[in-house]
Amino acid sequence: MANEFKSGMTTSRVQALTDGVYAIAMTILVLNFEVPRVSKTSPALLEALQGFQLQFYDFMLSFFLLAVFWTVHHRQFHLIKKSDDGLLWINILSLAFVVLIPFTTSIYSEYRGVTIAAMLFELNIFLLGSMKFIQWIYITHNHRLVDPGLSQSTIENGKLLNLVTPVISMIAMVIALFAPDSSTLAFLFIPLLIRLVRK
Repeated sequence: MANEFKSGMTTSRVQALTDGVYAIAMTILVLNFEVPRVSKTSPALLEALQGFQLQFYDFMLSFFLLAVFWTVHHRQFHLIKKSDDGLLWINILSLAFVVLIPFTTSIYSEYRGVTIAAMLFELNIFLLGSMKFIQWIYITHNHRLVDPGLSQSTIENGKLLNLVTPVISMIAMVIALFAPDSSTLAFLFIPLLIRLVRK
């Protein structure tokens, strides 16, 4: 209780704040779509909707990545037994990168094929993933905020799991130097790598 008092926020309040920010960011993603202005016929509307294919891919990718980060957050907090100021500010900084995702997604969608647009989005994902890795290191170092009984193998495996997204992001940024219009496809390998690490 003393640690919660010092931090000014309990773990449940941190989780509530985080859930709200993720929900808003995931919802804002849909604002990148604009209702097509065409003649009111099925062929015209269908043709217009076909033009949304790449935008829909961008939406689903960003939504998927946010879902991955949200899942990581909850898995970490499931192990956290207490909170402190360090955890609070690491989490707040993470949320800053969460709310940037709709913006960097829209930049990537608007300037598809432009290297800097792809790298900006991928840098956003890299920074958010890195914050999750830093948070894991922070809470598990000397069992600072987790159960003293948490095994070292679980801690080491957690490090590897939290490195998956930053590593994939760096690979995507390298690919963006040569093929910015397809570099984000690298993120689709995240579930496979997570599965491999868990084995």
